[in-house]
Amino acid sequence: MKLRQKILLVIVLFIACPMTVIGLFTYNISLDNKQAQVEHSINSQIQQQAFALEHFFKDVNSSLQLLKQDEILLEYIARSEEGERYSILLPQLLDMFSRYATAYERIEEIQLVTKNGFLDAHFSTQFTNLVNDWLHDEPWFEQLEQPLSQTFYYIDPVNNHRKLFATTPLYNSLSNRPFLWGYLLLKINPERVDKLIQKSPSQDGINLLVNAQGLVVSSNKANNLNLTLPEFVRNELINNKGDGKFSEIFFNNQDMSFTTYDVADNFKLIAGASLADITADNQKLPYIILAILLTTMLISSWLVFILIERMILKPIAKLNMASKAIGSGKLSFRLPAKQDDEIGHLFESFNRMVNSLKQANNSLEDYKAHLEEKVKSRTLALQTTNNELREARNIAEQANALKSRFLANMSHEFRTPLTAICGFTEQALLNIDDKALTHQLLDKVLNNSQHLRSLISDVLDLSKIESGKLEVELIPSSLPEILSSVVQIAESMCQQKSLTFEQKMDKLLPLQFVTDPTRLRQILINLIANAVKFTHSGFVKLSVHYILKKQQLTFVVEDSGIGISPEAKKKLFKPFVQADLSTTRNYGGTGLGLALSQSLAQCLNGNISVASELGIGAKFTLQITLPDSTLQLGKIEELKTYELQKQKTLNLQNAHILLVEDNLDNQSLLKLMLDRTGAILDIANNGQEAVEQNLIADYDLILMDMQMPVMGGLEAVHLIRQTGFEGIIIALTANVMDAEIDEYIKNGCDTFIAKPIDSKILYQTLADYLLDNNDAENAIDFEAIEEQINNSEEIKSLRENFTRSLPDILAQIEQAATAKNYQDVAISAHTLKGNSKTLGWPTLSPSAAIIEKAAQQQDNSLIINELNKLRDLVQNGNKES
Repeated sequence: MKLRQKILLVIVLFIACPMTVIGLFTYNISLDNKQAQVEHSINSQIQQQAFALEHFFKDVNSSLQLLKQDEILLEYIARSEEGERYSILLPQLLDMFSRYATAYERIEEIQLVTKNGFLDAHFSTQFTNLVNDWLHDEPWFEQLEQPLSQTFYYIDPVNNHRKLFATTPLYNSLSNRPFLWGYLLLKINPERVDKLIQKSPSQDGINLLVNAQGLVVSSNKANNLNLTLPEFVRNELINNKGDGKFSEIFFNNQDMSFTTYDVADNFKLIAGASLADITADNQKLPYIILAILLTTMLISSWLVFILIERMILKPIAKLNMASKAIGSGKLSFRLPAKQDDEIGHLFESFNRMVNSLKQANNSLEDYKAHLEEKVKSRTLALQTTNNELREARNIAEQANALKSRFLANMSHEFRTPLTAICGFTEQALLNIDDKALTHQLLDKVLNNSQHLRSLISDVLDLSKIESGKLEVELIPSSLPEILSSVVQIAESMCQQKSLTFEQKMDKLLPLQFVTDPTRLRQILINLIANAVKFTHSGFVKLSVHYILKKQQLTFVVEDSGIGISPEAKKKLFKPFVQADLSTTRNYGGTGLGLALSQSLAQCLNGNISVASELGIGAKFTLQITLPDSTLQLGKIEELKTYELQKQKTLNLQNAHILLVEDNLDNQSLLKLMLDRTGAILDIANNGQEAVEQNLIADYDLILMDMQMPVMGGLEAVHLIRQTGFEGIIIALTANVMDAEIDEYIKNGCDTFIAKPIDSKILYQTLADYLLDNNDAENAIDFEAIEEQINNSEEIKSLRENFTRSLPDILAQIEQAATAKNYQDVAISAHTLKGNSKTLGWPTLSPSAAIIEKAAQQQDNSLIINELNKLRDLVQNGNKES
């Protein structure tokens, strides 16, 4: 059997037969369908009427609630004096009633009744007066006295004098204790309700509006008014859920079908139609429907077959023919994919499949033709990759060797000044009575400390540059002042090695330009120090030139030293690299200076180049392109004219300073430093005391520790700024990360000083903020002041007292740790961390910091372990690492 015949058979079985069954079934249910249509018509109409009634009742209720909330009515019922109420407010009330009755035409009367039944106020659109002012004897008044569960009442329907009232209770809400005052009644014309239910869906149809007791209060037929429905009818209709279902009941001497809908306030709308009306037109309908179904069955079967043949059978035939063509090797054959449906998509997929087969066939032929060429290309690529891997391995090995050499070199560079610091400090302690020798030893300790700090600063600066976090401060800078300080240092370096220092300046140089003076000075000093290091005899020369057309400022540092080979020049500006191992061995150094200088020069929009021959000397050239701006050119006669006469004291006699510090040792140290300036000093032990003292005194500057009990530094700064304090606030902190410093500045601090306190930095900061322009003209020798402080008997006494108190401090920490009082442990460790750096025991600071963190994490075992390390350091007298 062919596919065409099978489809025709399927159509007959699955379309014609079911439609035949449907036709027979339609014949049997036609009567029910007609009845359902009539019932649907009744339902639609009664739904519209129920909606109209609901809207009517809601509209009346909205008017009632709006009237209830009127200010005149509220004031009327709140007035206790009847004379005032009637004489003053009653006219206003009646006028308000009149406006409402005019606005809402459905309102015939408005009555105000007290809770005991007295008619207190009355307004009628018909201008009628009530015979009796007392309504408590009315039978319907008792319903008002019950808890109100409904708003609308039909009154006296049995006497054909129907009245429709909308009611609501009134409460005196303006008194301290609200109470029921009475009732507000709106009389509505009931004929308006009658008009809403007049229309019936059938000739003998009945519409009834029934209350909860089964009494017909409104109907489209007058003879049904005031009729109380029989109990069986109420049970069937009134007590149902009002969901629009029909019930067949014998009513008014005929069989009728009724449905019920709920309306506001327990009213129900009942609509019914005679069964004779419903089935009147149902005799011929089943035969008509049956004839239509049979005709439709025959026509639809034939049309479906034609459509299936056109849409499915013919495309399948084309697909079959195309498959045979492709199978025979005709890859150029294509199907017409014009239809935008599944068949069209199938044809498109078939065509793509054929295209893919054709491309694959072509690729296979091409691959066969070029296989040998591809093998050669792949072999060459593998060789290139192997060479790259080999080169990468060599670079990694070189980097590893470079790292090892750098670590060994840095270890030597760090240990050299550390060894000197430890040795000279130990000798100074042993010879503490010999002040001259002690002073000499401490000078050497200071020099080595400054050298060590310089090494660490170079490493940190280079790290910042490589991570892109180094910031330069571009400000107007004086070239004579920069050169003056550089020349001073250069002459000192050359004098120590008996070298001649020469300087050569162009006649016209920019006296002032925008740059970072600190970084420019650092570059020049590095270049000069490098020249001095590799020059045994002869000279070091600094030349300064300016090219006006290019706005290019050039510094040339030339020496008569050992020179640089061509191989060494290639790696001269790489970090951690020197000319060769002999250079490190003979001259020392980390290999950071030139790399750091080159990076800083690039940050200043410049570059460093070198020209040298081995054994003759070297010439380093720093070229900086100045910003495009108008520059003042002038001649620099003698750099020494810019050297300032330095004072060895810092005079701050007119300054009033508040020191906020909880640590007594730090208080004593800072007080010692500040007393030498002549400033008026007040001390607060925590942030709370600082806030209080700031409200009493007028301070020029506040030194604020950031970590204190009771109230911390940040909170105190915030509160002090809120009081209107506009003076200088300097943060004293051991946390000098950029994020912490930004947080201090954001919360009101002007700057910060790192702990341990460097007296030179402290005095410099105080001078910057407290000295006026006239005082600033005279330079201050901060190094001399720092030397006086360090050699003072008070500092020595503080350090000796701190050393003697160390065993007690460690015992207090151990006692708090044993009692698991981690807050006291953290406070004591934090104090020890700061004091140890300041008072000559920096080796204690790392373990104290670990104990502070361990206390925050409540790690008791780590606290005890670090305490043992601290005891060993104290017992062995290891003040330096």
